[in-house]
Amino acid sequence: MADLQTLFVKLSARFAGLSYGQLDQGIEQTIAELGEHTGADRVYVFIIRSQLMYNTHEWCAAEISPQKDNLQARPLETIEPWLKLFSQSQAVTIPRVADLPPERQREREILQAQDIQSLLAAPMSGTLGLLGFLGFDSVRRERSWQQDEVVLLQATANLIAGALV
Repeated sequence: MADLQTLFVKLSARFAGLSYGQLDQGIEQTIAELGEHTGADRVYVFIIRSQLMYNTHEWCAAEISPQKDNLQARPLETIEPWLKLFSQSQAVTIPRVADLPPERQREREILQAQDIQSLLAAPMSGTLGLLGFLGFDSVRRERSWQQDEVVLLQATANLIAGALV
């Protein structure tokens, strides 16, 4: 836990000193550090505009296929089950994509098409509501996310949201 706290302090300091022109670079550095520190296979930011989602930033571990180019202008309804949790400032945790129930078949198919076995996503919210989300994918193995990883992701999502606003 102390390592994650140290990482978060470092990330907070980075965002405190960013100018608008440095925001993309700051986000790219941040998601790379998150991925390397947590062992996630893919870390990404989605921004929501006019009921569409855009994958704006992505970091991938070695030998993991990027998905960013495939995830542009996706309908927000694609993540309908997540929106209720996001509206309550809660993270979406999917330890085993294959276990999603039949009523979430579309979601399961979309995630499996990206080779995702496990997923964690946290809302990025601001004064105007939900701006997007920050997420971790596990591709190489199924994974149960630890509570400190959930807290780190949520706190970092708040940092990024604050910088975007």
